[in-house]
Amino acid sequence: MQTIVAAGSIPRNVSSRKRPTSPISAGFGTWQRIATTSFSVGSTAASASEGAKAQGFTIPGNPVVGVFRNDFARRMLAASLPAGIEAPIRFYVTENADGATLSWRTPSAVFAPYVAAGGAELKKIADELDPIFARIGEDATKP
Repeated sequence: MQTIVAAGSIPRNVSSRKRPTSPISAGFGTWQRIATTSFSVGSTAASASEGAKAQGFTIPGNPVVGVFRNDFARRMLAASLPAGIEAPIRFYVTENADGATLSWRTPSAVFAPYVAAGGAELKKIADELDPIFARIGEDATKP
């Protein structure tokens, strides 16, 4: 499993890429659009910063974008129904003073706890997803 680890506090098996951007709200839609158009995947989104804003508070941007593709989801569920709790696999966007950081756990790390029961097919799916997620991360963090 290839994992890209950023400076110190990023946990193991988490990939991270920085993108110098304008405020996070501008970058958030960009990350979702790249994922959905470049790789024919669906996406979900949640953001504590947006909820806080609605209540009159300002906190750094921190949206979570869940990414999925139906063909992989069907295969994953056939291999391991319990692994379904991990779908969609998430990207985490955190606002920094100089832009934003996009972080994610590699699909092979996400599904690792289920491989013993899900077998070779689940491992194969995770291994196929790793480069797709890496490409989404690379494309989303291009200047």
